[in-house]
Amino acid sequence: MMDAAYERFARVYDQFMHDAPYGAWQAWFVRQPERFRWRVADVGCGTGRLTVSLARDAAQVFGVDVSESMLAEAAARAHAAHVQVAWLCQDMRWLRLPAAVDVLLATCDSVNYLLTDSDWAQTLAAFRAALTSGGRLCFDTLGPARLTALRQGCWYDLQPDADLWFTSDLSETGRIRYEVHAYVLADPVAERYEKVWEQHVQQYWAPEQVIAMLGDAGFSVDRVAGDFGARPVEQADRVVYVATKRA
Repeated sequence: MMDAAYERFARVYDQFMHDAPYGAWQAWFVRQPERFRWRVADVGCGTGRLTVSLARDAAQVFGVDVSESMLAEAAARAHAAHVQVAWLCQDMRWLRLPAAVDVLLATCDSVNYLLTDSDWAQTLAAFRAALTSGGRLCFDTLGPARLTALRQGCWYDLQPDADLWFTSDLSETGRIRYEVHAYVLADPVAERYEKVWEQHVQQYWAPEQVIAMLGDAGFSVDRVAGDFGARPVEQADRVVYVATKRA
């Protein structure tokens, strides 16, 4: 459901993203001595939490998302932080950037919204075209441990101004269907809540599948790590990939 992902949920998205790996990706980025010269694209940027952090250290940053609502939240965040980001509303499968970038990130399992081999081939071709020669592609996918958790089928989170429950159905082929239900405080005085409901579909991709597709698309795989090196890949909640565009 890539075309309509998180349109209504954008306002409260950040409240429920406690386990998002933004900090880990930012920590990786600030260790790169060349970062101040880099153009960077954050694809599937959501509400821009990582994008805004990247913009403090990079020469130029593009924030790309398929959801206009998420980009509106992201643009407000960048304005409040006094950083410059070029925002683009695009589907990653047809990514077209105004200029080639040195690093392209797709975090928080954005690429798990690619449901077929052809989706991956088209997306990786677009990513490759968007990168400079020797540019780096960095992303994370759902790991085996997250897949196990999704089989449990339901979880919930309660916040002062929003309640959420989330159900998941996992097929034998790794197709994951989610329903996101939330009640969001719309009027604090009247204590009126608005109901938000969305459906999402993702696909689990095993590391060996991802590595093969990267090779076929013209990338050299530099690193595959479980939870940024904290766990073995086969026990990881997220699997992290860093690849380089081959000449």
